[in-house]
Amino acid sequence: MNVDYEKMRESAEDASSLLQALGQPSRLMILCRLAEGECSVGRLAESLDMRQSRVSQHLALLRREGLVAHRREGQTIHYRIADGRAARILELLYELFCQSGEESDGVSGRAPSNGRKRQSSGNSQDAS
Repeated sequence: MNVDYEKMRESAEDASSLLQALGQPSRLMILCRLAEGECSVGRLAESLDMRQSRVSQHLALLRREGLVAHRREGQTIHYRIADGRAARILELLYELFCQSGEESDGVSGRAPSNGRKRQSSGNSQDAS
């Protein structure tokens, strides 16, 4: 892979912010659901089995980062993915982690080198 390190240095902070927003499991799942199309906060909460207040907190952060946009219809707020980069990363993550060979690293077809899967703390709905 050829990397222009100077360009990467200039973009590293923006890239890191994007990855931080995607790096929380609940936010990642919200974006995965929105990748299927526009959705209301209530429907997101229901489909992801999360409290609506938590979904709203995550959406507020995603909106501040420019990853989602919203429109109001009466009292209902509908969200959609607003940043094509997020959609591309979601596609890549799905390909690497969810398609055939679930136990592979997605690149070489080998199992992850540490041999473990990360354990959830059981409180994946935190907005942090």
